Amino acid sequence: MKEKLVYKMKYPHSDFQNQITDDSEKPQTSSYFGIQANEHYVIIPERDLKSDDFINEAISISKLYRMNIRIVRYYEKIRVHLAFDFSNGLKSISRLFDMADRISIIKDESDRDVAAILDFYTHVVIKNGISIAP
Repeated sequence: MKEKLVYKMKYPHSDFQNQITDDSEKPQTSSYFGIQANEHYVIIPERDLKSDDFINEAISISKLYRMNIRIVRYYEKIRVHLAFDFSNGLKSISRLFDMADRISIIKDESDRDVAAILDFYTHVVIKNGISIAP
């Protein structure tokens, strides 16, 4: 199963114009192609139910602070790509950070702003008999 775009919003901030692009412009990695041959997944029912809360919180923060956002549903997780600066402080997005299983902070192309990539797992990912996520 390939990824499914859940939500995307790009606000007219000059600093963020190039932050969120279509996947066709990015190098593809194996994680973009869904289920892997040597991995299997076990659903976590309560996490699957809470995934809508994670998505709604991300959308709410994006709208409130006019942050660029891209939300993608993969088979095993929800991924939120949120572009922001520190003018509002991190308190505004701390609840979303608390909900995420993995957080990556990357430098934005504008040399001032950053983007957070937050993963919320709905399935346990098992590779070669070892649980690797969440």
